[in-house]
Amino acid sequence: MQFSGDQTGWFANTTHICTTVNGGVSWKAVFQPYPDMISDFQLLSGQTAYLASTGRLFKTMDGGASWQREYTLPSGLGSQGGFMAIYFLDDHHGWATGANGVVLRYRH
Repeated sequence: MQFSGDQTGWFANTTHICTTVNGGVSWKAVFQPYPDMISDFQLLSGQTAYLASTGRLFKTMDGGASWQREYTLPSGLGSQGGFMAIYFLDDHHGWATGANGVVLRYRH
């Protein structure tokens, strides 16, 4: 769970990511990377977030209204275990860890 202010927040479980704009009174599911499972997400601002699933990395820049796939793990490069964790410095620079010791650097 991550908040960008006192009213705007995000949480993810293994199947979907949700947002709130009223401090958690209500939540709205905004994305489900089916058939993948969610392994991690990072909120960069109230509108921009990255989400790592078992085999893909996604990004939203509009508060979760739309998501684009940024990267798909090639078969054999830790794709069986998928992404484990992500960390982003900003909108253009980040890292992801995967199964079997895989570490990927992201630059966009």
